[in-house]
Amino acid sequence: MDRFFWRRGSVLPLFLLIAGITFAEPTVRDVKVSTQTRDGKVWTNLSGVVEVWTPLPVDRIFAVITDWPSYPRIFSTIEKTEPLGTGTTYLLDEVVKVSVLGIPIVNRFTLRVEVGSGELPGSVFLRWTQDHTDGTIDRLVGGWELEPMTSKGKAGTLVRYRNASSVVQSLPGQELVVRLFFPGELRNVVSSALAEAQRRKEKP
Repeated sequence: MDRFFWRRGSVLPLFLLIAGITFAEPTVRDVKVSTQTRDGKVWTNLSGVVEVWTPLPVDRIFAVITDWPSYPRIFSTIEKTEPLGTGTTYLLDEVVKVSVLGIPIVNRFTLRVEVGSGELPGSVFLRWTQDHTDGTIDRLVGGWELEPMTSKGKAGTLVRYRNASSVVQSLPGQELVVRLFFPGELRNVVSSALAEAQRRKEKP
């Protein structure tokens, strides 16, 4: 897990250093896309990190990212999430559907999810690793880190989201296509979660 989750002391987003800004769009960092041949198949490997500061509190965001039944409504590519168990570690069945140049691709997999408190007071994490898949996707690892942080005197949360996986190449030049859409998909995940947290805050 260490190679995907930053330690305390990593560089903060530039917007946190600019006076007067209390919110910004998610910033995509460390995006990597490559191809690899293994087991007789060509795989596209992709990984990325998103950071953003928001005035929303940690517990409100955490409530959204652990609300599995709402995932298909909140996140556009997710068709199904079904937790298998409860507690600090459990399994999660998930079905994801994406469209690449108009071609629908469906991935079915099971994640091993872990939730807990971070090193800093008030911080929490949600992390996942792959348990098993349908063979169309592999090497799944990622998660969320939510850290209380004050910016210019305003309390809020520093959000870090990470995702990495490998998908079987389904069309020529897939790596180039993924390079184009992947950063936007990472941003969309974080933006969707924060939008839902804000909506719940405003709901009577």
